[in-house]
Amino acid sequence: MGKPSAHQSGIAWPLWLSCGLLTATLVGTGSVVTLVRLPPDPDCQDLSSPIASDSLRLHCARLMVQDGGLPELLRALEIAKQVAATSPLRSEAKQGIESWSERLLDLATQRARQGNLLGAIDLLAHIPAGTPVRAKANEARDLWQREWRRAEQIYEKAQVALRNRDWDMAQAQTMQLLKFRSSYWREVKFNALVAQTTAERTAWRRLQEARQLAADGTPPQFLSAIRLAQTISPDRFLRATAQAEISRWGRQLLDLANRRFQLRDLAGAVSIANSIPAGLTIRAEAEDFVQLSRARALAWPDTLLGHLTACTTARQIAPGRPLYAQASDQIAVWQDQMSDLARIDLGQSLAALRQVDSLKAAIGLAAAVQPGRLHRLRAQVLIANWQREIQLVEDQPILDRASRHAREGSVAGFQAAVAMAGQVRPGRVLSAKAQSLVTGWRRQIQLVEDRPILERARGLARKGSLSEAIATAQKIGRGRALSPDAQASIGRWRGELRAIADQQILDRARALADEGRLRRAIDTAEQITVGSPLAQEAQANIDRWYYQLSPSEPDSGSSDPGSAPSEPARAAPAPYVPDSDARYYPYYY
Repeated sequence: MGKPSAHQSGIAWPLWLSCGLLTATLVGTGSVVTLVRLPPDPDCQDLSSPIASDSLRLHCARLMVQDGGLPELLRALEIAKQVAATSPLRSEAKQGIESWSERLLDLATQRARQGNLLGAIDLLAHIPAGTPVRAKANEARDLWQREWRRAEQIYEKAQVALRNRDWDMAQAQTMQLLKFRSSYWREVKFNALVAQTTAERTAWRRLQEARQLAADGTPPQFLSAIRLAQTISPDRFLRATAQAEISRWGRQLLDLANRRFQLRDLAGAVSIANSIPAGLTIRAEAEDFVQLSRARALAWPDTLLGHLTACTTARQIAPGRPLYAQASDQIAVWQDQMSDLARIDLGQSLAALRQVDSLKAAIGLAAAVQPGRLHRLRAQVLIANWQREIQLVEDQPILDRASRHAREGSVAGFQAAVAMAGQVRPGRVLSAKAQSLVTGWRRQIQLVEDRPILERARGLARKGSLSEAIATAQKIGRGRALSPDAQASIGRWRGELRAIADQQILDRARALADEGRLRRAIDTAEQITVGSPLAQEAQANIDRWYYQLSPSEPDSGSSDPGSAPSEPARAAPAPYVPDSDARYYPYYY
Protein backbone atom coordinates (compact mmCIF):
# COMPACT_ATOMS: atom_id res chain seq x y z
CA MET A 1 0.00 0.00 0.00
CA GLY A 2 1.10 3.53 -0.47
CA LYS A 3 1.48 6.15 2.25
CA PRO A 4 -1.64 8.16 3.16
CA SER A 5 -2.00 11.49 1.71
CA ALA A 6 -1.80 14.66 3.75
CA HIS A 7 -5.58 15.12 3.43
CA GLN A 8 -6.27 11.67 4.84
CA SER A 9 -3.90 12.29 7.78
CA GLY A 10 -5.68 15.48 8.62
CA ILE A 11 -9.02 13.67 8.88
CA ALA A 12 -7.77 10.72 11.04
CA TRP A 13 -6.27 12.79 13.79
CA PRO A 14 -9.49 14.41 15.12
CA LEU A 15 -11.17 11.02 14.89
CA TRP A 16 -8.60 9.39 17.14
CA LEU A 17 -8.79 12.32 19.55
CA SER A 18 -12.57 11.99 19.86
CA CYS A 19 -12.34 8.27 20.52
CA GLY A 20 -9.79 8.86 23.28
CA LEU A 21 -11.94 11.47 24.99
CA LEU A 22 -14.99 9.18 24.83
CA THR A 23 -13.05 6.29 26.36
CA ALA A 24 -11.77 8.45 29.23
CA THR A 25 -15.25 9.73 29.92
CA LEU A 26 -16.72 6.22 30.10
CA VAL A 27 -13.96 4.99 32.44
CA GLY A 28 -14.40 7.98 34.75
CA THR A 29 -18.14 7.62 34.87
CA GLY A 30 -17.81 3.90 35.73
CA SER A 31 -15.41 4.71 38.54
CA VAL A 32 -17.75 7.29 40.04
CA VAL A 33 -20.70 4.88 39.89
CA THR A 34 -18.58 2.22 41.55
CA LEU A 35 -17.61 4.62 44.35
CA VAL A 36 -21.10 5.89 45.14
CA ARG A 37 -22.97 2.57 44.82
CA LEU A 38 -24.01 0.97 48.22
CA PRO A 39 -22.46 -2.37 49.13
CA PRO A 40 -24.70 -5.37 48.42
CA ASP A 41 -26.83 -6.82 51.25
CA PRO A 42 -24.95 -9.50 53.21
CA ASP A 43 -25.98 -13.10 52.58
CA CYS A 44 -27.09 -14.39 56.03
CA GLN A 45 -28.52 -17.64 54.70
CA ASP A 46 -25.33 -19.72 54.83
CA LEU A 47 -23.26 -18.58 57.79
CA SER A 48 -21.99 -22.09 58.45
CA SER A 49 -19.62 -21.81 55.51
CA PRO A 50 -15.94 -21.70 56.54
CA ILE A 51 -15.48 -18.62 54.38
CA ALA A 52 -18.10 -16.64 56.32
CA SER A 53 -16.28 -13.90 58.24
CA ASP A 54 -16.83 -13.11 61.91
CA SER A 55 -17.86 -9.57 61.01
CA LEU A 56 -20.51 -10.98 58.67
CA ARG A 57 -21.74 -13.33 61.39
CA LEU A 58 -22.04 -10.56 63.98
CA HIS A 59 -23.69 -8.24 61.48
CA CYS A 60 -26.27 -10.91 60.60
CA ALA A 61 -26.83 -11.71 64.27
CA ARG A 62 -27.59 -8.07 65.05
CA LEU A 63 -30.02 -7.89 62.14
CA MET A 64 -31.80 -11.01 63.41
CA VAL A 65 -32.14 -9.63 66.93
CA GLN A 66 -33.26 -6.25 65.67
CA ASP A 67 -35.91 -7.43 63.25
CA GLY A 68 -36.91 -10.89 64.53
CA GLY A 69 -38.57 -12.59 67.46
CA LEU A 70 -37.55 -15.41 69.77
CA PRO A 71 -36.36 -17.83 67.03
CA GLU A 72 -34.14 -15.11 65.60
CA LEU A 73 -32.81 -14.29 69.08
CA LEU A 74 -31.86 -17.93 69.63
CA ARG A 75 -30.25 -18.06 66.17
CA ALA A 76 -28.28 -14.89 66.90
CA LEU A 77 -26.89 -16.45 70.08
CA GLU A 78 -25.79 -19.54 68.18
CA ILE A 79 -24.12 -17.40 65.52
CA ALA A 80 -22.31 -15.24 68.10
CA LYS A 81 -20.97 -18.36 69.82
CA GLN A 82 -19.30 -19.35 66.52
CA VAL A 83 -16.88 -16.41 66.71
CA ALA A 84 -13.54 -17.94 67.64
CA ALA A 85 -11.80 -17.00 70.88
CA THR A 86 -8.80 -15.77 68.88
CA SER A 87 -10.89 -13.51 66.69
CA PRO A 88 -10.45 -9.73 67.08
CA LEU A 89 -14.24 -9.53 67.22
CA ARG A 90 -14.50 -11.96 70.15
CA SER A 91 -15.02 -9.13 72.68
CA GLU A 92 -17.80 -7.68 70.55
CA ALA A 93 -19.34 -11.16 70.25
CA LYS A 94 -19.25 -11.63 74.03
CA GLN A 95 -21.06 -8.32 74.51
CA GLY A 96 -23.75 -9.46 72.12
CA ILE A 97 -24.02 -12.83 73.88
CA GLU A 98 -24.40 -11.13 77.28
CA SER A 99 -26.99 -8.66 75.99
CA TRP A 100 -29.01 -11.27 74.13
CA SER A 101 -28.77 -13.71 77.05
CA GLU A 102 -30.19 -11.01 79.31
CA ARG A 103 -33.07 -10.59 76.87
CA LEU A 104 -33.57 -14.36 76.76
CA LEU A 105 -33.62 -14.43 80.57
CA ASP A 106 -36.28 -11.71 80.54
CA LEU A 107 -38.38 -13.74 78.10
CA ALA A 108 -37.97 -16.84 80.27
CA THR A 109 -39.03 -14.82 83.30
CA GLN A 110 -42.17 -13.74 81.45
CA ARG A 111 -42.97 -17.35 80.67
CA ALA A 112 -42.45 -18.35 84.29
CA ARG A 113 -44.68 -15.49 85.40
CA GLN A 114 -47.37 -16.72 82.99
CA GLY A 115 -47.16 -20.26 84.37
CA ASN A 116 -45.19 -21.84 81.52
CA LEU A 117 -42.42 -23.25 83.70
CA LEU A 118 -41.20 -25.85 81.19
CA GLY A 119 -41.09 -23.24 78.46
CA ALA A 120 -39.14 -20.88 80.72
CA ILE A 121 -36.61 -23.56 81.64
CA ASP A 122 -36.29 -24.51 77.98
CA LEU A 123 -35.34 -20.92 77.13
CA LEU A 124 -32.75 -20.82 79.93
CA ALA A 125 -31.05 -23.86 78.39
CA HIS A 126 -30.12 -21.73 75.36
CA ILE A 127 -28.11 -19.26 77.47
CA PRO A 128 -24.43 -20.14 76.90
CA ALA A 129 -22.61 -21.80 79.77
CA GLY A 130 -19.84 -19.90 81.52
CA THR A 131 -21.52 -16.53 81.19
CA PRO A 132 -22.62 -14.41 84.19
CA VAL A 133 -26.19 -14.53 82.85
CA ARG A 134 -26.08 -18.34 82.86
CA ALA A 135 -25.28 -18.32 86.57
CA LYS A 136 -28.22 -16.04 87.24
CA ALA A 137 -30.38 -18.19 84.98
CA ASN A 138 -29.49 -21.36 86.90
CA GLU A 139 -30.33 -19.76 90.21
CA ALA A 140 -33.58 -18.37 88.80
CA ARG A 141 -34.46 -21.82 87.43
CA ASP A 142 -33.83 -23.44 90.82
CA LEU A 143 -36.00 -20.80 92.47
CA TRP A 144 -38.83 -21.33 89.98
CA GLN A 145 -38.73 -25.10 90.37
CA ARG A 146 -38.81 -24.94 94.15
CA GLU A 147 -41.62 -22.42 94.14
CA TRP A 148 -43.49 -24.47 91.54
CA ARG A 149 -43.21 -27.70 93.56
CA ARG A 150 -44.43 -25.99 96.70
CA ALA A 151 -47.30 -24.33 94.86
CA GLU A 152 -48.28 -27.60 93.17
CA GLN A 153 -48.35 -29.38 96.53
CA ILE A 154 -50.64 -26.70 97.92
CA TYR A 155 -52.82 -26.82 94.81
CA GLU A 156 -53.07 -30.62 94.99
CA LYS A 157 -54.02 -30.46 98.68
CA ALA A 158 -56.76 -28.03 97.72
CA GLN A 159 -57.98 -30.46 95.04
CA VAL A 160 -58.05 -33.31 97.55
CA ALA A 161 -59.94 -31.11 99.99
CA LEU A 162 -62.48 -30.20 97.32
CA ARG A 163 -62.87 -33.86 96.37
CA ASN A 164 -63.54 -34.63 100.03
CA ARG A 165 -65.78 -31.58 100.38
CA ASP A 166 -63.53 -30.16 103.10
CA TRP A 167 -64.32 -26.55 102.25
CA ASP A 168 -62.33 -25.05 105.13
CA MET A 169 -59.20 -26.96 104.13
CA ALA A 170 -59.70 -26.00 100.49
CA GLN A 171 -60.02 -22.33 101.45
CA ALA A 172 -56.95 -22.54 103.67
CA GLN A 173 -54.88 -24.05 100.86
CA THR A 174 -56.21 -21.49 98.39
CA MET A 175 -55.17 -18.63 100.64
CA GLN A 176 -51.65 -20.11 100.77
CA LEU A 177 -51.27 -19.28 97.08
CA LEU A 178 -51.48 -15.57 97.90
CA LYS A 179 -48.10 -15.86 99.63
CA PHE A 180 -46.32 -16.58 96.36
CA ARG A 181 -44.95 -13.73 94.31
CA SER A 182 -45.62 -15.60 91.09
CA SER A 183 -48.58 -13.93 89.41
CA TYR A 184 -49.48 -17.28 87.87
CA TRP A 185 -50.07 -18.91 91.27
CA ARG A 186 -51.08 -15.78 93.14
CA GLU A 187 -53.64 -14.66 90.58
CA VAL A 188 -54.41 -17.20 87.85
CA LYS A 189 -54.41 -20.38 89.91
CA PHE A 190 -55.78 -18.60 92.99
CA ASN A 191 -58.75 -17.29 91.01
CA ALA A 192 -59.19 -20.70 89.40
CA LEU A 193 -59.30 -22.37 92.83
CA VAL A 194 -61.75 -19.80 94.13
CA ALA A 195 -64.00 -20.36 91.12
CA GLN A 196 -63.65 -24.13 91.41
CA THR A 197 -64.44 -24.06 95.11
CA THR A 198 -67.54 -21.99 94.41
CA ALA A 199 -68.59 -24.39 91.66
CA GLU A 200 -67.96 -27.48 93.80
CA ARG A 201 -69.92 -26.03 96.70
CA THR A 202 -72.73 -25.10 94.34
CA ALA A 203 -72.72 -28.64 92.96
CA TRP A 204 -72.80 -30.05 96.48
CA ARG A 205 -75.72 -27.81 97.42
CA ARG A 206 -77.59 -28.87 94.29
CA LEU A 207 -76.99 -32.54 95.03
CA GLN A 208 -78.13 -32.05 98.61
CA GLU A 209 -81.25 -30.24 97.42
CA ALA A 210 -81.88 -33.03 94.90
CA ARG A 211 -81.53 -35.64 97.62
CA GLN A 212 -83.97 -33.76 99.80
CA LEU A 213 -86.43 -33.66 96.92
CA ALA A 214 -86.01 -37.38 96.28
CA ALA A 215 -86.47 -38.17 99.96
CA ASP A 216 -90.13 -37.28 99.54
CA GLY A 217 -90.49 -40.48 97.49
CA THR A 218 -93.12 -39.20 95.05
CA PRO A 219 -92.71 -39.27 91.24
CA PRO A 220 -92.80 -35.45 90.81
CA GLN A 221 -90.12 -35.04 93.47
CA PHE A 222 -87.97 -37.75 91.91
CA LEU A 223 -88.24 -36.01 88.54
CA SER A 224 -87.34 -32.65 90.07
CA ALA A 225 -84.38 -34.27 91.82
CA ILE A 226 -83.17 -35.82 88.55
CA ARG A 227 -83.45 -32.53 86.64
CA LEU A 228 -81.59 -30.67 89.38
CA ALA A 229 -78.82 -33.26 89.60
CA GLN A 230 -78.39 -33.19 85.83
CA THR A 231 -77.34 -29.52 86.07
CA ILE A 232 -74.14 -30.56 87.85
CA SER A 233 -71.34 -30.00 85.36
CA PRO A 234 -69.36 -33.03 84.11
CA ASP A 235 -66.10 -31.47 85.33
CA ARG A 236 -67.25 -31.40 88.94
CA PHE A 237 -65.95 -34.00 91.39
CA LEU A 238 -69.54 -34.80 92.34
CA ARG A 239 -70.58 -35.62 88.77
CA ALA A 240 -70.08 -39.39 89.18
CA THR A 241 -71.97 -39.35 92.48
CA ALA A 242 -74.76 -37.34 90.88
CA GLN A 243 -74.96 -39.78 87.97
CA ALA A 244 -75.21 -42.71 90.38
CA GLU A 245 -77.98 -40.92 92.26
CA ILE A 246 -79.80 -40.13 89.01
CA SER A 247 -79.67 -43.81 88.01
CA ARG A 248 -80.91 -44.84 91.44
CA TRP A 249 -83.80 -42.36 91.33
CA GLY A 250 -84.70 -43.56 87.83
CA ARG A 251 -84.81 -47.11 89.14
CA GLN A 252 -86.96 -45.99 92.06
CA LEU A 253 -89.34 -44.32 89.61
CA LEU A 254 -89.67 -47.57 87.70
CA ASP A 255 -90.19 -49.40 91.00
CA LEU A 256 -93.00 -46.99 91.82
CA ALA A 257 -94.50 -47.65 88.40
CA ASN A 258 -94.27 -51.39 89.02
CA ARG A 259 -95.97 -50.96 92.39
CA ARG A 260 -98.77 -49.06 90.72
CA PHE A 261 -99.10 -51.88 88.21
CA GLN A 262 -99.14 -54.49 90.96
CA LEU A 263 -102.08 -52.54 92.33
CA ARG A 264 -103.61 -52.80 88.85
CA ASP A 265 -103.34 -49.07 88.37
CA LEU A 266 -102.32 -49.31 84.71
CA ALA A 267 -102.77 -45.60 83.96
CA GLY A 268 -100.70 -44.59 86.97
CA ALA A 269 -97.95 -47.11 86.17
CA VAL A 270 -97.73 -46.01 82.53
CA SER A 271 -97.70 -42.33 83.49
CA ILE A 272 -94.81 -42.81 85.93
CA ALA A 273 -92.79 -44.99 83.53
CA ASN A 274 -93.26 -42.54 80.63
CA SER A 275 -92.10 -39.67 82.83
CA ILE A 276 -88.60 -41.14 83.19
CA PRO A 277 -86.39 -38.67 81.26
CA ALA A 278 -84.73 -39.64 78.01
CA GLY A 279 -81.01 -40.19 78.33
CA LEU A 280 -81.24 -42.35 81.44
CA THR A 281 -80.00 -45.90 81.01
CA ILE A 282 -83.25 -47.22 82.42
CA ARG A 283 -85.36 -45.42 79.83
CA ALA A 284 -85.45 -48.40 77.42
CA GLU A 285 -86.55 -50.70 80.23
CA ALA A 286 -89.28 -48.21 81.16
CA GLU A 287 -90.58 -48.25 77.57
CA ASP A 288 -90.71 -52.07 77.60
CA PHE A 289 -92.37 -51.95 81.01
CA VAL A 290 -95.17 -49.81 79.55
CA GLN A 291 -95.72 -52.20 76.63
CA LEU A 292 -95.65 -55.33 78.77
CA SER A 293 -97.88 -53.76 81.39
CA ARG A 294 -100.51 -53.02 78.75
CA ALA A 295 -100.31 -56.61 77.56
CA ARG A 296 -100.67 -57.96 81.08
CA ALA A 297 -103.61 -55.70 81.71
CA LEU A 298 -105.33 -57.23 78.68
CA ALA A 299 -104.83 -60.65 80.24
CA TRP A 300 -106.25 -59.65 83.59
CA PRO A 301 -109.81 -60.91 82.83
CA ASP A 302 -108.34 -64.41 82.14
CA THR A 303 -110.44 -64.82 79.02
CA LEU A 304 -109.35 -66.45 75.78
CA LEU A 305 -109.75 -63.19 73.85
CA GLY A 306 -107.91 -61.28 76.52
CA HIS A 307 -105.00 -63.70 76.43
CA LEU A 308 -104.79 -63.69 72.63
CA THR A 309 -104.75 -59.87 72.57
CA ALA A 310 -102.15 -59.84 75.36
CA CYS A 311 -99.86 -62.11 73.34
CA THR A 312 -100.17 -59.88 70.28
CA THR A 313 -99.35 -56.77 72.32
CA ALA A 314 -96.40 -58.37 74.09
CA ARG A 315 -94.90 -59.54 70.79
CA GLN A 316 -94.29 -55.86 69.90
CA ILE A 317 -91.33 -55.94 72.30
CA ALA A 318 -88.48 -56.71 69.88
CA PRO A 319 -85.52 -59.02 70.52
CA GLY A 320 -82.60 -57.32 72.19
CA ARG A 321 -84.85 -55.09 74.25
CA PRO A 322 -84.40 -55.14 78.05
CA LEU A 323 -87.66 -56.97 78.80
CA TYR A 324 -87.82 -59.15 75.70
CA ALA A 325 -87.10 -62.37 77.63
CA GLN A 326 -89.70 -61.51 80.25
CA ALA A 327 -92.27 -60.81 77.54
CA SER A 328 -91.51 -64.10 75.79
CA ASP A 329 -91.95 -66.05 79.01
CA GLN A 330 -95.21 -64.28 79.66
CA ILE A 331 -96.49 -65.08 76.17
CA ALA A 332 -95.68 -68.76 76.68
CA VAL A 333 -97.63 -68.76 79.93
CA TRP A 334 -100.63 -67.11 78.33
CA GLN A 335 -100.65 -69.52 75.40
CA ASP A 336 -100.69 -72.56 77.63
CA GLN A 337 -103.05 -71.45 80.36
CA MET A 338 -106.28 -71.82 78.40
CA SER A 339 -106.93 -75.52 79.17
CA ASP A 340 -106.21 -75.16 82.86
CA LEU A 341 -108.05 -71.89 83.33
CA ALA A 342 -111.07 -73.55 84.94
CA ARG A 343 -109.02 -75.29 87.64
CA ILE A 344 -107.10 -72.11 88.40
CA ASP A 345 -110.21 -69.94 88.45
CA LEU A 346 -111.92 -72.27 90.92
CA GLY A 347 -108.80 -72.42 92.98
CA GLN A 348 -108.58 -68.63 93.10
CA SER A 349 -112.19 -68.45 94.22
CA LEU A 350 -111.46 -70.81 97.09
CA ALA A 351 -108.23 -69.04 97.96
CA ALA A 352 -110.08 -65.72 98.17
CA LEU A 353 -111.67 -67.03 101.42
CA ARG A 354 -108.23 -66.81 103.10
CA GLN A 355 -108.93 -69.80 105.32
CA VAL A 356 -106.38 -72.50 105.88
CA ASP A 357 -108.75 -75.23 104.65
CA SER A 358 -109.87 -73.28 101.57
CA LEU A 359 -106.29 -72.38 100.68
CA LYS A 360 -105.31 -76.06 100.89
CA ALA A 361 -108.21 -76.94 98.60
CA ALA A 362 -107.12 -74.29 96.09
CA ILE A 363 -103.62 -75.73 96.16
CA GLY A 364 -105.05 -79.17 95.39
CA LEU A 365 -106.87 -77.83 92.30
CA ALA A 366 -103.81 -76.04 90.99
CA ALA A 367 -101.65 -79.09 91.61
CA ALA A 368 -103.86 -80.98 89.18
CA VAL A 369 -102.24 -79.06 86.35
CA GLN A 370 -99.89 -81.71 84.97
CA PRO A 371 -96.10 -81.25 84.75
CA GLY A 372 -94.93 -80.21 81.31
CA ARG A 373 -97.98 -78.04 80.67
CA LEU A 374 -97.16 -74.42 79.84
CA HIS A 375 -99.63 -73.30 82.50
CA ARG A 376 -97.80 -75.37 85.08
CA LEU A 377 -95.50 -72.45 85.92
CA ARG A 378 -98.39 -70.16 86.68
CA ALA A 379 -100.06 -72.91 88.67
CA GLN A 380 -96.89 -73.40 90.69
CA VAL A 381 -96.67 -69.66 91.27
CA LEU A 382 -100.23 -69.63 92.54
CA ILE A 383 -99.56 -72.67 94.70
CA ALA A 384 -96.52 -70.92 96.15
CA ASN A 385 -98.58 -67.80 96.81
CA TRP A 386 -101.30 -69.80 98.53
CA GLN A 387 -98.72 -71.64 100.60
CA ARG A 388 -97.33 -68.26 101.49
CA GLU A 389 -100.83 -67.14 102.47
CA ILE A 390 -101.15 -70.19 104.73
CA GLN A 391 -97.89 -69.29 106.47
CA LEU A 392 -99.03 -65.71 106.80
CA VAL A 393 -102.36 -66.78 108.30
CA GLU A 394 -100.58 -69.09 110.74
CA ASP A 395 -97.61 -66.89 111.69
CA GLN A 396 -98.97 -63.36 111.58
CA PRO A 397 -100.97 -63.77 114.83
CA ILE A 398 -97.74 -64.87 116.53
CA LEU A 399 -95.99 -61.68 115.46
CA ASP A 400 -99.03 -59.62 116.45
CA ARG A 401 -98.92 -61.02 119.97
CA ALA A 402 -95.18 -60.46 120.11
CA SER A 403 -95.69 -56.85 119.05
CA ARG A 404 -98.23 -56.31 121.82
CA HIS A 405 -95.64 -57.45 124.36
CA ALA A 406 -93.05 -55.11 122.83
CA ARG A 407 -95.41 -52.14 123.12
CA GLU A 408 -95.04 -52.35 126.90
CA GLY A 409 -91.63 -50.69 126.43
CA SER A 410 -89.96 -52.60 129.27
CA VAL A 411 -87.01 -54.97 129.14
CA ALA A 412 -89.31 -57.82 130.22
CA GLY A 413 -91.82 -56.94 127.49
CA PHE A 414 -89.14 -56.88 124.81
CA GLN A 415 -87.72 -60.18 126.02
CA ALA A 416 -91.18 -61.77 125.89
CA ALA A 417 -91.64 -60.40 122.36
CA VAL A 418 -88.30 -61.89 121.27
CA ALA A 419 -89.21 -65.28 122.70
CA MET A 420 -92.61 -65.31 121.02
CA ALA A 421 -91.29 -64.18 117.61
CA GLY A 422 -88.80 -67.05 117.78
CA GLN A 423 -91.72 -69.43 117.25
CA VAL A 424 -91.73 -68.44 113.55
CA ARG A 425 -89.54 -71.13 112.00
CA PRO A 426 -86.70 -70.22 109.60
CA GLY A 427 -87.56 -70.45 105.94
CA ARG A 428 -91.17 -69.41 106.36
CA VAL A 429 -92.60 -66.28 104.77
CA LEU A 430 -92.51 -64.18 107.91
CA SER A 431 -89.19 -65.51 109.19
CA ALA A 432 -87.28 -62.54 107.81
CA LYS A 433 -89.80 -60.13 109.29
CA ALA A 434 -89.66 -61.98 112.59
CA GLN A 435 -85.87 -61.77 112.62
CA SER A 436 -86.03 -58.07 111.79
CA LEU A 437 -88.45 -57.47 114.66
CA VAL A 438 -86.29 -59.52 117.01
CA THR A 439 -83.26 -57.45 116.00
CA GLY A 440 -85.15 -54.24 116.68
CA TRP A 441 -86.43 -55.43 120.05
CA ARG A 442 -82.98 -56.57 121.12
CA ARG A 443 -81.73 -53.15 120.14
CA GLN A 444 -84.44 -51.60 122.30
CA ILE A 445 -83.26 -53.72 125.22
CA GLN A 446 -79.74 -52.41 124.73
CA LEU A 447 -81.01 -48.85 124.52
CA VAL A 448 -82.91 -49.20 127.77
CA GLU A 449 -79.87 -50.72 129.49
CA ASP A 450 -77.15 -48.44 128.08
CA ARG A 451 -78.79 -45.03 127.80
CA PRO A 452 -78.36 -44.23 131.54
CA ILE A 453 -74.65 -45.07 131.24
CA LEU A 454 -74.15 -42.72 128.31
CA GLU A 455 -76.15 -39.94 129.97
CA ARG A 456 -74.03 -40.34 133.11
CA ALA A 457 -70.85 -40.08 131.01
CA ARG A 458 -72.12 -36.96 129.27
CA GLY A 459 -72.97 -35.44 132.63
CA LEU A 460 -69.40 -36.03 133.80
CA ALA A 461 -68.10 -34.44 130.59
CA ARG A 462 -70.25 -31.36 131.12
CA LYS A 463 -68.71 -31.00 134.56
CA GLY A 464 -65.22 -31.18 133.07
CA SER A 465 -64.41 -34.72 134.25
CA LEU A 466 -63.43 -35.89 130.79
CA SER A 467 -61.32 -38.87 131.88
CA GLU A 468 -64.12 -40.18 134.07
CA ALA A 469 -66.58 -39.58 131.25
CA ILE A 470 -64.43 -41.64 128.88
CA ALA A 471 -64.09 -44.47 131.39
CA THR A 472 -67.85 -44.49 131.97
CA ALA A 473 -68.72 -44.48 128.24
CA GLN A 474 -66.31 -47.34 127.64
CA LYS A 475 -68.59 -49.57 129.68
CA ILE A 476 -70.89 -49.67 126.67
CA GLY A 477 -69.54 -52.61 124.69
CA ARG A 478 -68.87 -52.49 120.98
CA GLY A 479 -71.64 -53.79 118.79
CA ARG A 480 -74.38 -52.55 121.07
CA ALA A 481 -76.99 -50.06 119.95
CA LEU A 482 -75.43 -47.01 121.60
CA SER A 483 -71.84 -48.02 120.84
CA PRO A 484 -71.47 -45.57 117.89
CA ASP A 485 -72.74 -42.66 120.03
CA ALA A 486 -70.49 -43.69 122.90
CA GLN A 487 -67.43 -44.04 120.67
CA ALA A 488 -68.14 -40.68 119.03
CA SER A 489 -68.38 -39.01 122.44
CA ILE A 490 -65.20 -40.74 123.59
CA GLY A 491 -63.36 -39.53 120.50
CA ARG A 492 -64.59 -35.99 121.05
CA TRP A 493 -63.61 -36.00 124.73
CA ARG A 494 -60.17 -37.39 123.92
CA GLY A 495 -59.76 -34.65 121.39
CA GLU A 496 -60.66 -32.07 124.03
CA LEU A 497 -58.07 -33.58 126.40
CA ARG A 498 -55.45 -33.39 123.68
CA ALA A 499 -56.42 -29.80 122.91
CA ILE A 500 -56.05 -28.88 126.59
CA ALA A 501 -52.63 -30.53 126.73
CA ASP A 502 -51.49 -28.81 123.54
CA GLN A 503 -52.73 -25.45 124.82
CA GLN A 504 -50.66 -25.93 127.98
CA ILE A 505 -47.59 -26.74 125.88
CA LEU A 506 -48.13 -23.65 123.74
CA ASP A 507 -48.63 -21.48 126.84
CA ARG A 508 -45.35 -22.79 128.30
CA ALA A 509 -43.58 -22.10 125.00
CA ARG A 510 -44.91 -18.53 124.91
CA ALA A 511 -43.84 -18.00 128.51
CA LEU A 512 -40.31 -19.15 127.65
CA ALA A 513 -40.29 -16.83 124.65
CA ASP A 514 -41.40 -13.92 126.81
CA GLU A 515 -38.40 -14.67 129.04
CA GLY A 516 -36.14 -14.55 126.00
CA ARG A 517 -35.48 -18.29 125.99
CA LEU A 518 -36.38 -18.64 122.36
CA ARG A 519 -34.72 -21.96 121.61
CA ARG A 520 -36.34 -23.59 124.63
CA ALA A 521 -39.63 -22.08 123.47
CA ILE A 522 -39.15 -23.57 119.99
CA ASP A 523 -38.33 -27.01 121.39
CA THR A 524 -41.39 -26.86 123.62
CA ALA A 525 -43.76 -25.74 120.85
CA GLU A 526 -42.49 -28.48 118.54
CA GLN A 527 -44.00 -31.04 120.96
CA ILE A 528 -47.41 -30.16 119.47
CA THR A 529 -48.25 -32.76 116.84
CA VAL A 530 -48.99 -31.89 113.23
CA GLY A 531 -52.61 -32.99 113.41
CA SER A 532 -53.40 -30.82 116.43
CA PRO A 533 -55.84 -27.91 115.99
CA LEU A 534 -53.08 -25.72 117.46
CA ALA A 535 -50.42 -26.99 115.04
CA GLN A 536 -50.71 -24.04 112.66
CA GLU A 537 -50.65 -21.50 115.48
CA ALA A 538 -47.66 -23.26 117.05
CA GLN A 539 -45.80 -23.30 113.73
CA ALA A 540 -46.45 -19.59 113.26
CA ASN A 541 -44.91 -18.90 116.70
CA ILE A 542 -41.95 -21.19 115.92
CA ASP A 543 -41.30 -19.36 112.65
CA ARG A 544 -41.42 -16.00 114.44
CA TRP A 545 -39.06 -17.18 117.19
CA TYR A 546 -36.59 -18.58 114.66
CA TYR A 547 -36.59 -15.21 112.97
CA GLN A 548 -36.04 -13.40 116.29
CA LEU A 549 -33.27 -15.78 117.33
CA SER A 550 -29.90 -14.21 116.51
CA PRO A 551 -27.48 -16.82 115.12
CA SER A 552 -24.51 -14.94 116.54
CA GLU A 553 -25.71 -15.05 120.14
CA PRO A 554 -26.42 -18.18 122.21
CA ASP A 555 -29.98 -18.71 123.36
CA SER A 556 -30.46 -17.41 126.86
CA GLY A 557 -32.10 -20.72 127.69
CA SER A 558 -28.68 -22.45 127.36
CA SER A 559 -26.82 -20.00 129.62
CA ASP A 560 -25.64 -20.75 133.10
CA PRO A 561 -28.62 -21.60 135.32
CA GLY A 562 -27.47 -19.16 137.94
CA SER A 563 -27.23 -16.21 135.64
CA ALA A 564 -30.20 -14.07 134.75
CA PRO A 565 -31.35 -14.53 131.15
CA SER A 566 -30.76 -11.57 128.94
CA GLU A 567 -33.54 -10.28 126.75
CA PRO A 568 -32.55 -10.59 123.10
CA ALA A 569 -33.33 -7.80 120.72
CA ARG A 570 -36.74 -8.25 119.18
CA ALA A 571 -36.82 -7.85 115.43
CA ALA A 572 -39.82 -6.70 113.50
CA PRO A 573 -41.84 -9.52 111.90
CA ALA A 574 -40.40 -10.43 108.53
CA PRO A 575 -42.48 -10.38 105.35
CA TYR A 576 -43.11 -13.69 103.63
CA VAL A 577 -40.07 -14.79 101.59
CA PRO A 578 -40.50 -17.98 99.55
CA ASP A 579 -36.84 -19.03 100.10
CA SER A 580 -33.32 -17.69 100.24
CA ASP A 581 -33.21 -17.20 96.48
CA ALA A 582 -35.70 -14.36 96.55
CA ARG A 583 -32.82 -12.01 95.73
CA TYR A 584 -33.49 -12.96 92.08
CA TYR A 585 -36.90 -11.48 92.34
CA PRO A 586 -36.45 -9.38 89.15
CA TYR A 587 -36.02 -12.55 87.09
CA TYR A 588 -39.07 -14.25 88.47
CA TYR A 589 -41.82 -11.71 88.84
